[in-house]
Amino acid sequence: MKRHYPEAEKRNGVGTWASCLLTVLLALLLLSHAVAQEMPAPMPTEPEAHWIYPLGGRQGARVEAEVEGRLLQEVHAVWSTESGLRGAILEVRPVAEQTKEGEGGEKGGYGDKDKAPTQRVTLELEIDPDVPSGIHSLYLVSGQGISNPLSFLVNSDPVTEESRDAGGVESGLRTVRPPLILNGRLSSDGEVDSYALEVTAGDAFTFELFSPAETFRSTLRLFREEGSWLRGDKPAELEFSHKGSYSPSQARHWRHRFSRGGRYLVAVGSVYGRAEPEFIYQLRIAPAGNGERYRDWPGSVGAAKWSERQYLRQLPPDRLRQLWARTVKPAGSAPRSKAGSGTEKGARGTTGTQGPSDPSSDGTNPTLAVFEENEPNGSRDQALAVSLPALISGSIEAPGDVDFFRFRLPAGQQLVFEVETPRVAPPAFSPSLKVLDSAGHPLFDNKHRKIALTRQDPIFLVELLKLHLPDRGICGIGSLAFFESLEAKMVAEFGVAGDYILQVGDLTSQQGHRDHAYRVLVRPHIPHVGELELEGDRINLTRGQVRKLTVTTGLEEGYSGQVALSLEGLPAGVVPLTGTEVEPPSPIGPTTESRKSFLGFSEKAVILLRADEQAPLTDLPVRVKVWAQPALENRLGTRLPVGEVPLMVIGSREQASES
Repeated sequence: MKRHYPEAEKRNGVGTWASCLLTVLLALLLLSHAVAQEMPAPMPTEPEAHWIYPLGGRQGARVEAEVEGRLLQEVHAVWSTESGLRGAILEVRPVAEQTKEGEGGEKGGYGDKDKAPTQRVTLELEIDPDVPSGIHSLYLVSGQGISNPLSFLVNSDPVTEESRDAGGVESGLRTVRPPLILNGRLSSDGEVDSYALEVTAGDAFTFELFSPAETFRSTLRLFREEGSWLRGDKPAELEFSHKGSYSPSQARHWRHRFSRGGRYLVAVGSVYGRAEPEFIYQLRIAPAGNGERYRDWPGSVGAAKWSERQYLRQLPPDRLRQLWARTVKPAGSAPRSKAGSGTEKGARGTTGTQGPSDPSSDGTNPTLAVFEENEPNGSRDQALAVSLPALISGSIEAPGDVDFFRFRLPAGQQLVFEVETPRVAPPAFSPSLKVLDSAGHPLFDNKHRKIALTRQDPIFLVELLKLHLPDRGICGIGSLAFFESLEAKMVAEFGVAGDYILQVGDLTSQQGHRDHAYRVLVRPHIPHVGELELEGDRINLTRGQVRKLTVTTGLEEGYSGQVALSLEGLPAGVVPLTGTEVEPPSPIGPTTESRKSFLGFSEKAVILLRADEQAPLTDLPVRVKVWAQPALENRLGTRLPVGEVPLMVIGSREQASES
């Protein structure tokens, strides 16, 4: 949503024209300076892997794949953190410089003469039958170090390649039979991969498309082969009956129930028909089970990362225990009295089911009640009474459906509202939360109003000019743009005791489906360590040199302690050092009006890794684990996993030439 706030009216006369000219000149000057600051991409100093095809394989299979990248001429091994996923190098060959068709012979893509030479590696992968389904990381290893990771999908469904005759929707195509997964790629501009599907009336299928390519804006279209009454000679395009949404795993999801049987066509393409060698994908077509979670595929391997504000994160009944594990419990916490426990249990009555309590019973982990929505609850008078802290489950099954819940606060306090969408996330389902007082007056909602301003936004230049121009508000620059988003976490400050109403619905009131399920956790605020991010995907450490390891720690809900970091698994001859760095200044102010309600704070820590001159070289990477521990009141809390990074100790080029 954009709102404009006009300032002073434009002035007439020569002064206005002079100011406008000055504005344009300053804008051009700033833009030219920004362009001049853009330096060409540096030549790579360590192996780079751009793509792998095919993108995945089935459990228990052998797959021959190709990888393309730079500085791969010395590659001698394939490495993965999954022991059941092994590979061998078959061939390494240079890739001749290529030009895109229709570009008049100009160099482009991966054959650009300004870039380092490109190599293509042929390898054979062996997938053990017990390798977990999901996204795994593959690395190429050479004397110059380890490459960046490549996503490789292991699946339990049958996997096949796109047919060579896959073309436009009007061409002859082979028929696919779900469940299956198709490996495909779009390497020529305008290319569309199409597949035929035979269905019977009433069949429902999910269509899930995954690609690791960040610039691949994929499209999926569905056609009925027999055509429409308007154009019977061409396949008729259909709308998917239910569309999924974005996912952090770069997977897109659709679902369709076929009201008519027959032959249908599924077409994979890209926006504007753009294609690149790295536009590689997997398309999964499978029967749609009732209540199937969209995030089940392609899945991830290993422990899920902690998330504060993702709609698809899980809010289990032991969420409070998880939160207290990310901080240090107050010293001298007294155990709850028997009277207190009995009162709490009695207050819940039959409206909720008690969640698991903490065995410590020290007062920092109150029992969490789980409540299921019961219709009718579409008005304030029908609101279901819940006791806090509570985990509320429900769904918005029809357009205009709204659910109401009532809770009482014995005193003013700060509450946190967290929302999970187990099946469908925004924009298909955008849960709207509103907190009302007992009279129905709105107090809080999860609508976050932000200034449409980033370092890359042209508005930045406009606002910078406005700061320096004496005649602000002229030449059409006297406005600011805002946008609003619905947040999955909200912190609200209640000043007084009383009864309050929680209203849950859809943003537009025009959406409704049984898959539009939600979970809302209402709890006291708990200062804790939030999301932990480890920058970088590998470390190639040269003898006698240092490499930087950066960890970003989130500080949530007023956490005021420290965070201790530690490393595990460093090879011999490598030592960690504490480091600092200069943080670049932000060119402009904050972009939100409600940071306390919707955003936490974060801090960065720098660890320098140094390899001794005589440190043993590593033939294969070692896995270095990074841990964090909250520290508060001179006490350490539980260790929290930050991440894992592969590390290799390599010799310098001079040492390699001497040997």
